[in-house]
Amino acid sequence: MRRIPTLLAPGLLLGLVLAVAGCGTDGPADPVPDPGVSAAPVRAGASDGDPGQAPDEIVFPRDVTSPEQGGQYVAVVLAAGSQDELDASLASVSQYGYMAGISDVACLAGAGDVLGLDEGAVVSSLLFANHRKARAFADAYVAAEDGLMVGRASVTAYCLD
Repeated sequence: MRRIPTLLAPGLLLGLVLAVAGCGTDGPADPVPDPGVSAAPVRAGASDGDPGQAPDEIVFPRDVTSPEQGGQYVAVVLAAGSQDELDASLASVSQYGYMAGISDVACLAGAGDVLGLDEGAVVSSLLFANHRKARAFADAYVAAEDGLMVGRASVTAYCLD
């Protein structure tokens, strides 16, 4: 019986798991992830045992600050409904350096169907370049705010001019 060296075994096992995990999906492939952003919220850690250091802080990914008409993005819809709910969501994300927009859900083509929003619904949202950044934002935002949001959806952006 031939033995695999101990250092190679974990790598081979990981390769097998990754190969099997990619099989059997009928849906579209996820976009290529941005290597500069982690999939989960990143926490900037305080140094070990130093009480003078600030506690861990959540680091948020960058959103798209200059979207283009007809551009493909991933929208994080923060709120839908009353003006008070929309204003509260804008104030909430602004404390993290984001400037969310308010629009008719039709301006985010694809979001209404995916998120189950009524035609004509008014929403507040942020746009991200890919699913990985949108997911990282959503995870970090929910962790930081301990709150809810409507959801994420691939969209074509309109109403920008």
